[in-house]
Amino acid sequence: MSIATNTGKPLRILHLEDSPLDAELIRERLTDAGVSMQMDWAANEREFTEFLRSGGYDLILADYRLPNFDAPAALLLAKSLCPGVPFIAVTGAVGEEEAVELLKQGATDYVLKDRLAKLPQAMERALAEVGEHRARRRAEEAQQRLNRELQAISNCNQILMHADDEQTLLHDICHIVCNEAGYRMAWVGFAENDEARTLRPVACAGAETGYLEQTEFTWADTELGRGSCGLAVRSGEIAGIEDFSIDPRVAPWRDAALQRGYRSSISLPLKDESARTFGVLNIYSADPSAFTAEEQRMLGELAGDLAFGITTLRARIERKRAEVSLKNMAAKFRTVYESSSDAIMLLDGSGFFDCNPATLRMFACSSRDDFIHKHPARFSPPAQPGGEDSTRLSNERMATAFKQGSNQFEWTHRRLDGTEFPAEVWLTAMELDGKQVLQATVRDITERKAAEKEIEHLAYYDLLTQLPNRRLLMDRLQQVMTASRRNRHRGALLFIDLDNFKILNDTCGHDVGDQLLIEVARLLGICVRDGDTVARLGGDEFVVMLKDLGEDAREAAAQAKGVGEKILSAINNPILIAGRVHHTTPSIGITLFIDSENTVDELLKQADIAMYQAKSAGRNTLRFFDPDMQAALAARAELETSLRRAIQEQQFVLHFQPQVDNLRGIIGAEALLRWQHPERGMVSPAQFIPLAEETGLILPIGRWVLEDACARLKAWAGDPRSRDLHLSVNVSARQFHQEDFVDQVRQVLEDSGAPANRLKLELTESVVLDNVKDTIEKMQALKQFGVGFSMDDFGTGYSSLSYLTRLPLDQLKIDQSFVRNLPDSVNDAVVAQAIIILAKSLGLAVIAEGVETEAQRQFLDQHGCPVFQGYLFSKPVGLADFEELLASHRAE
Repeated sequence: MSIATNTGKPLRILHLEDSPLDAELIRERLTDAGVSMQMDWAANEREFTEFLRSGGYDLILADYRLPNFDAPAALLLAKSLCPGVPFIAVTGAVGEEEAVELLKQGATDYVLKDRLAKLPQAMERALAEVGEHRARRRAEEAQQRLNRELQAISNCNQILMHADDEQTLLHDICHIVCNEAGYRMAWVGFAENDEARTLRPVACAGAETGYLEQTEFTWADTELGRGSCGLAVRSGEIAGIEDFSIDPRVAPWRDAALQRGYRSSISLPLKDESARTFGVLNIYSADPSAFTAEEQRMLGELAGDLAFGITTLRARIERKRAEVSLKNMAAKFRTVYESSSDAIMLLDGSGFFDCNPATLRMFACSSRDDFIHKHPARFSPPAQPGGEDSTRLSNERMATAFKQGSNQFEWTHRRLDGTEFPAEVWLTAMELDGKQVLQATVRDITERKAAEKEIEHLAYYDLLTQLPNRRLLMDRLQQVMTASRRNRHRGALLFIDLDNFKILNDTCGHDVGDQLLIEVARLLGICVRDGDTVARLGGDEFVVMLKDLGEDAREAAAQAKGVGEKILSAINNPILIAGRVHHTTPSIGITLFIDSENTVDELLKQADIAMYQAKSAGRNTLRFFDPDMQAALAARAELETSLRRAIQEQQFVLHFQPQVDNLRGIIGAEALLRWQHPERGMVSPAQFIPLAEETGLILPIGRWVLEDACARLKAWAGDPRSRDLHLSVNVSARQFHQEDFVDQVRQVLEDSGAPANRLKLELTESVVLDNVKDTIEKMQALKQFGVGFSMDDFGTGYSSLSYLTRLPLDQLKIDQSFVRNLPDSVNDAVVAQAIIILAKSLGLAVIAEGVETEAQRQFLDQHGCPVFQGYLFSKPVGLADFEELLASHRAE
């Protein structure tokens, strides 16, 4: 496989990855896959931002989690600094909801690091999608540009037909070329026959700003005359500059051109009747390579008509040639009239009296007489698309043309064979043989209308399923809400997400996934009524909008639920794709609406929230939106904001719970985090620790805990009463599995000067089992500094002896759930004794937490547990209270 840009150049790839080994591995995998590329590697947010600002990338690859930075943040930066560049997450592990959220935010795809073989295909798809998008956009722009040019040329022809002053004509043509056809600048130059072969500017329009005065023009075969202007005069052929920034011929005036935004140009020779080039029409565009073959052809016709107009005007001035000039003009007009691809006809109060050959072809008439002997109403349907009577409306349009001199409008015509077609009509009033007549020019715009319809379809419909997209859904939803305000009928939104769709995509391929989405779209259409809307938001997310569910809320909810259950049943059935049976299930969120109680965005958000509630409930089910959900989410958001402020303002404190031996002497403590909120008071860790874990804020919080604990160990080391104390610190899974966690601990120990052998890190079984190999390596590295380890909550997880024998632990901690019912619970007694025996057999210390009664302590002591922690000795207390407690124990 060989992936490259459409210019054949290597792909420019920006790779965000904090692991040099992973970065090199991905580079090697892409090279082995035949990817032609130039890759820049950023290891952190600063480097990533600098590379983005340099621009020019075809593709961005990003790890999901980095220190103090992650893929969603990187995606926001990329969309801001390099919009339109495909963004693929390449990550070691990411949850389904995180991946879906990332895709919803604009990521193109994601690939797991243990499935790097899929990365080239993901890149190829992403580049293909971008290419298709850009191709569509270029096609739309080209169509719009051609339409503008056709209109501009038509207007120029009108000016040419009525011009009576050469200078005005030239200026008007230049203005139309710039203002209506959309070009950057246009000017006309006449070729002088002096010694310097001067090319003299005589008219201009657009963004000229002194360019013609600053630049010297000549049609001599010299360095200054080898641009497109001089070449067009010398050769008599159309000449152009594809790109001012690189064409060596324009070196003398490149800077002046680029400063004014000129990137490409075309020079069109103006020739007289003898085919001698007497001047040149120069047109400049802000885009490189802007002049297609079709544009050159049309502009060449315009230049020919302009040249003819100029020579005709000059002929009028010359009395001796007046008659010849008039005949030439008449002949030219007749040529245009006869050869025009537009239908041109003349009519007066009695009807048509002349037409050109294009008219006969357009209206399927056999001859000129066949056409002019038919009433004009014969060539229109009885009514126009808006419902207006064609005869009445045509009379109004003709009256306007006679009054104002011209009239332009769109019209639906009918051929003699009965077929109808859209047309653009220009009516021009003129005097002929002493009476007022109209010239009607009719252009068939069937192709243009089809292109406009296709563009509209692309804008409002999903290309894969042909369902309405988000844009059309929002428009229809707003209409239904407006109608609801009048009739008080309720509606409903059903947000549908396919369960485990990514797994099917990864295992069976995107082709199967696409076919599944198409089939789901079909099934959804079957489950709803005519008038309801089924839309695809993207990925595997669909929305169904139900309207006119009646005024009663309970009845509306029942109807919405019925549709939801119908959808559940339909999608749960096996789906046959490419000869294989596939299964999928949906999670559905439902919200009801009436009037304009909420915005359309709020309604979608409510349905989305309800859908995630269905996911949380086990998938393959439906849930209604509950305002309590929204309130809970708002409270969570407020708590997150406060938590971030707490980190900035250092609102956290450590409390200490003593750890005592069987003589009740304090031998250490466990450091426990507390949040001293300025308004709420002490916030329970049960409230904010899960949120900190979920948002990643546990990382800066955990770092602060480690720093404060080590600072306390350093302070205790200088006091004989406390220098032998151990201090235990809990470490979260997210914190421990940071790449640089060992370096963080080492740095904190060095900065604080704390004795490492007095620091004990408490790990849970979930931390260990997440990556046993990585855990062992980090523990062994920290053990070299003297740091100790305790297995927290031992016995509540898998308690696998296979990993327990491999871990460099110092201590097992009996979970309080086994201590709580001692000594009365036989089962808990057996478990506690087994843990004590296991610890001794492995040479590990053992401690019991949650000791609250003397009976519990005595049982544990009798069975060999020498160290205790719990409310029997002290609850967790602040530093001052702990040191006072320590002093009182020492005094005893």
